[in-house]
Amino acid sequence: MYKQDLEQTLLDIDEEAELEIGPRDDRPSVVLVGGSAFMLNDVTNRAVTHDIDVFEA
Repeated sequence: MYKQDLEQTLLDIDEEAELEIGPRDDRPSVVLVGGSAFMLNDVTNRAVTHDIDVFEA
């Protein structure tokens, strides 16, 4: 997965969540970890795995 694919996947997840649970003012905070976090912060430009590691903060 490349950075633009990852960004689009995260936007799609956000959109789907809003459709499922409705708009919320109290959105949970999440922290991305692993290769996805490195890629989004421009620490690496190589492809990373297709999973997205997330935990609720």
